[in-house]
Amino acid sequence: MSQVTVTTTDQKVKVSSAYLPELPSMAKKLGGRLDGSSWGFDIRDLDRVRDLYLTLYGDFNGEGSGETVSVRVVVAGSEWGEYRSSLFFAGRMVAQARGRDSSVILGDGVVVLLGGFRSGGSVKNWRTEATGGTVFEVRDIPKGKAEAEIADLPGVFESAEIIGAEMNKDALLTERNELMARVAEIDAILHA
Repeated sequence: MSQVTVTTTDQKVKVSSAYLPELPSMAKKLGGRLDGSSWGFDIRDLDRVRDLYLTLYGDFNGEGSGETVSVRVVVAGSEWGEYRSSLFFAGRMVAQARGRDSSVILGDGVVVLLGGFRSGGSVKNWRTEATGGTVFEVRDIPKGKAEAEIADLPGVFESAEIIGAEMNKDALLTERNELMARVAEIDAILHA
């Protein structure tokens, strides 16, 4: 399942995705404009837009790795938290509080194995928090995005590891067909 949905016209590319805190400023640098729940870009910037979404989400309308993985993450220290925001890992929302006294909602494909998430802070400066030592899994992350996140793991995490891989058969079949077509082209050139 793609995290990023793309539609194009002769002049525009519209992209829908889950919210990430970095997205608005980076999209605006490419001339992006928020239109409802989608970002709109000039079609001439399609390659730059693709690169942006592949970097942030590891996905662009199903592009990227055909393989997805689950990642097990251990929170370091006493806690991991953000003021007036959700918590994110590898382009995915992990947990979200909406106020100091609210319950916390887990992101899609997130499972808590040890510890937990809570809301905290003050009424005006509430936080989404994970207690130190919390262990959680995030499922269905594009493999390349997971590997990049683990390679540059933020200090709030003690460790992160890939624990399983699921194959996206449709993406693999598409890749196979493209490779077979290229092999046929090469054979035609060699035998000409």
